[in-house]
Amino acid sequence: MRLILLGGNGVVNKEWIKKIERVLKPNFVSTKILNYDHWQTNQPMIDLDKEKEKLTKIAKNSGNFVIFAKSAGILIVLKTIFENKISPKKCIFVGIPLKWARENNFDIDTWFNNYSTSTLVIQHTKDPFASSEELKQFLSDKNVKNTETEVISGESHDYNELELLRDFIIGFVEMMDPLRGIDSTKYLKDSLDLTEKEECLSKELLDWLPNEIVDCHTHCNLRDHVQEVDEKMYHQMISTFVGFSLEDSYRTEGIFFKNKHLKRLRFPFPFRGIDIKTTNEYLLSNVKEPDRIALCGIPSDINYTISMLETGKFNALKMYHQQFNPPSEQIYEYFPPEILGVAEKMEIPIILHLPKMITTCKEELLDVIKDFPNLKISLAHLGLPHSIIPDLAETYEEISKHPNIYMDTAMVPSRGVLTMAIRIFGPKRIMFGSDEPINLVRSVVYQNPKLGQRIVTEYMYHWVNKKEHEKYKEHAKGATHMHWPALQAIKAAVESLYMPKKQQVVKNDIFCNNATRFFKFV
Repeated sequence: MRLILLGGNGVVNKEWIKKIERVLKPNFVSTKILNYDHWQTNQPMIDLDKEKEKLTKIAKNSGNFVIFAKSAGILIVLKTIFENKISPKKCIFVGIPLKWARENNFDIDTWFNNYSTSTLVIQHTKDPFASSEELKQFLSDKNVKNTETEVISGESHDYNELELLRDFIIGFVEMMDPLRGIDSTKYLKDSLDLTEKEECLSKELLDWLPNEIVDCHTHCNLRDHVQEVDEKMYHQMISTFVGFSLEDSYRTEGIFFKNKHLKRLRFPFPFRGIDIKTTNEYLLSNVKEPDRIALCGIPSDINYTISMLETGKFNALKMYHQQFNPPSEQIYEYFPPEILGVAEKMEIPIILHLPKMITTCKEELLDVIKDFPNLKISLAHLGLPHSIIPDLAETYEEISKHPNIYMDTAMVPSRGVLTMAIRIFGPKRIMFGSDEPINLVRSVVYQNPKLGQRIVTEYMYHWVNKKEHEKYKEHAKGATHMHWPALQAIKAAVESLYMPKKQQVVKNDIFCNNATRFFKFV
């Protein structure tokens, strides 16, 4: 959510509103202060109409936004809302100046009539321009709806209790913010600032990678496509980047795949809370050659999913067990057989993120293969192991007997797992996937004695368990993006399995040729 800030009339508010911005900034995607013209010209009185037009222009380019306003700034907001020129999600009004507005012939009584925008009002008990009791009566008389009031003991109109104001405001905003204040912009900015260690890894791995790369596992959608991040999703790593646009992806490419010819298979984050239909349309309208799109299907809307597949505009189909709450534990719950039948008939591959570790749902996967023998399946994340686990080799051996089953390498940092997968499936059925932008998270995998495979971070992302972090954070000291260990694992596996002359051929297959063939990039 974006925040627009308006101060009071006097020029002293110019510095005050900057202080407010500083304490609130960490909780919003972006902030913008409306600087009044009369502050620059040293005129004593604000020009409400001029500032109203400026506010309208700012709001037009702000998407979903919240407004913070003090005193005279409140009058600008009220007038602009009254004239139906802006529609903020919520407002925060600090120090409503009833007496001052009336003394200066500002029609606050009319503008507040039947006012219904969800608003937090903060007022001193004895504010000289309206005591808290006077204000309470006024709002009742004007039939103002959807308003919460916080009263602070005080006799001035200054409102310098910044910490208290922040606490009131953040509590109010987080209650209404369906994205729970997740600041993906901040996370991305931090991720794109490479450490010295990451710079060294980048040079080493870019020198090793082939020039032509197909990344068959990337996510992309706008923040505005996310309707809600529920409590469970909030505490998972997948919620790190609730918005990651095509433009963000291009910026990332310039850093992580510098001077490489990169093609991507793009699809939305498929977790619950995403407006899947809108995101599919966003990708259809904006993805350009040479990239391709995987349809994100909707398990509960079989007709929609089939009709979209039948357009012929998609090179793959992705569906996800966490579109349900609780998450599905059966493949056919989130990949309904009716949809798989159409995908098989149209020769459209599916990207299957298994509901559980491949070793524990092997039989279910084999049933799908039996029911749909001609269905092309890409198992995401090599079937989910981040390290060698019991029965993995035997499971891989059995699954590999079916030639339509391929696997992608997304976010697997284990040389052992990569070596096993390439050795058993062969280098022509393993495809590079980055899991962009989740690969930008800085973390390491470790074995928790009670919880099994876990990741620990040095950076305190919103989803990090604080108690677990405190206990195991030393594991993450100097952690790099997950992108680099995943590439290192592929490199180590290839170099351990093949002689130097063969390595280039294998690299070209894993990083380009296999996905080009499987997902029909040509």
